[in-house]
Amino acid sequence: MPTVATLPNGARIVVRGRDHLPAHVHAEWRAEAAIIVIATGDLYAGTMTGHVLAAVRAYVAENCPMLTQRFFAQNPQLPRP
Repeated sequence: MPTVATLPNGARIVVRGRDHLPAHVHAEWRAEAAIIVIATGDLYAGTMTGHVLAAVRAYVAENCPMLTQRFFAQNPQLPRP
């Protein structure tokens, strides 16, 4: 599971292979984990502390094209929108 980025607050942004739609990233911080939809920044599943979630969403918004490309490169079996 490739780590795409580690944010200054220590949160990791991960894109996993053999995953599902919608295109998303996994955010991990301490014992918390969340799935964030790349296109919208919506919390798809999990929980994360507010200030950490805000930093993750900001990173996703700033890097949307790259994250989308990484997601589909890791998951070539999924149809692209």
